[in-house]
Amino acid sequence: MSDKKIYILPCSGIGKVYGLLSREAAHKVVLDLEPQHTDIICLASLLLDEVKEQVAGRSVICIDGCPKCCAEKSSVEAGMVVEKKYLTSHFVRKYRGEDPGTGSELTETGKKVVDDIAKTIQADVQEIIQERGEK
Repeated sequence: MSDKKIYILPCSGIGKVYGLLSREAAHKVVLDLEPQHTDIICLASLLLDEVKEQVAGRSVICIDGCPKCCAEKSSVEAGMVVEKKYLTSHFVRKYRGEDPGTGSELTETGKKVVDDIAKTIQADVQEIIQERGEK
């Protein structure tokens, strides 16, 4: 794990559309939009002591699917620095009345929500990099 990379930590809400939105947005950022500056971290891996040691003090952007904020709480417990945090439900509000999909498949609306989340996080990553004085 690179200490300069900004970690993206999505919700694990398996079987829930909000969890799928968070995971898809995280993958879009890490694989397509900011691969050189970001890496994804699995929520469940933060239960392991060796992972906690590796990520303590590292920057993270959390994408939670519900107000329980498991991603944020787990990253704080692991000693990570939460740079930004988001709830997918806040992005879905823009599309009130439209169906984002299910826990296993997104609709066109759901794909738009993923794009909105990913672009927001991409801007955050660029801001953090600029604050650090990196290119």
